[in-house]
Amino acid sequence: MLVVNLLKGNEHIESIIGIERFILYIKFRCSFYYWLIYATYIPFALLITIIGVKIIKDEYTYRLSIGYQYTRYDIVWTWRSFYIYPIFALISGILAGFVGIGGGLIIGPLLLELGMHPVVSLILI
Repeated sequence: MLVVNLLKGNEHIESIIGIERFILYIKFRCSFYYWLIYATYIPFALLITIIGVKIIKDEYTYRLSIGYQYTRYDIVWTWRSFYIYPIFALISGILAGFVGIGGGLIIGPLLLELGMHPVVSLILI
């Protein structure tokens, strides 16, 4: 994200690829290149999501292999929740960005719906 912001620059910081400040910045702000630079966020976000899902899957598999006894408030991951949770996280992030609120306002109820203990979900948010 830092690299993308350095590439595009803004009114206060010059672009590292030579986008002029002020007048040309205003023309650049809604151009094809502007949106192309912003589109680089998408693969980065997908990569982070895939890495997170892999870590959770590995931890879940390890817990199953050692016979971990889940408590009432542990999240028991299923293959469905491995795919549904990232989709909900993406949607909540988009909605939080549109409305300008913190993502915890949307993701908090989702964690409760997954079965997480309310105190633990507050700590994670």
